[in-house]
Formats: sequence, structure tokens, C-alpha cells
Amino acid sequence: MARRKGSLQGISSLVSKVYPSGEPEEVQVIRLMGSWSKVVNRRVLHNARPVRFRHGVLTVHTATSAWADALSLEADDLLAKLRGRVSGLRIRRIAFRTGPLPPLPEQFHERKRPPLLPLEQLPEELARELAHVADDGLRDAIQTAARATLGRGAQGQKPPSTPTDD
Repeated sequence: MARRKGSLQGISSLVSKVYPSGEPEEVQVIRLMGSWSKVVNRRVLHNARPVRFRHGVLTVHTATSAWADALSLEADDLLAKLRGRVSGLRIRRIAFRTGPLPPLPEQFHERKRPPLLPLEQLPEELARELAHVADDGLRDAIQTAARATLGRGAQGQKPPSTPTDD
């Protein structure tokens, strides 16, 4: 079916007309920087972050020279993972340097754990049911979850909603 003149078009077809390669390099670099947090674990993310991409080289600042040395040994693996996520960008290599780390994105900040309700304040019915759980690890996990949930309510925070039987 032929398009009428003036009809709506998808944004992807418009972008490909303006940027024949599919995406402008600036967008690909933004995707590259954002991909770092998806290819490294939390410990690495807290100690190494990308700061620049120029002439095919991704520069990553690390907290210490030991981190730079350790990550340089993993550079080939990291490079392959990043290339897989941002295929249109020519990433030649990763350079690890000791330097100031940019701030972590908000979603990676450590969350403050909710206060736990003191054991003596657990509802009597819950305490009785917990006594019937034979597995110590499971009982401790249930008890901790209940104390955290009930502790939120005691602090005026809204406990997470639970499905109801209607």
C-alpha cells in the first residue's frame, strides 16, 4: 500500500533518512556508556566507570591502579560484550586509567534497609506459625522478611501491597 503524502511515518524511518548509518555517533556513545553497567558486576561498577570515547578508544577511570591493572586483564572480554551491545560503533580498545569516577546513576546507589521490627513485637500468630517451620534457614528468612515488612509499617512507610483473594 502506497503512503499518502503527509501521512505519519515511524521515527526509525525518519532517523535513517537523517542519519543513514541508523544512529548518530553521539547516540551510540551514550548507549556505550550506559552499557558499561550491564556488562560489569556491581563491584566493578563501584570502582570503574567510562569517562570518554574518542577515536575508537573507550577510557575508563578506576578507583586505584590495582583496579586498572585487574581490568586490563579482562579488557578483551569486556570489549566483546560492549561491541555486542553497541554494534554500530567501532570500539578499538579500552584504556583503564586511575582517575576521578563520575557519579553512579541513581539506580545503583545502595538502598537503606528498612528498620526491622523487634522480635518481641512480632504478632503472636506469626510467631506460632514460625515455630512450625523445621528448616532453620527458611524460618530465619521468613522472620527477617516479616520483621522488615512490619518494621516499615511501624515507621509510617507503606508496606508493599499483597494480592487479595476476591
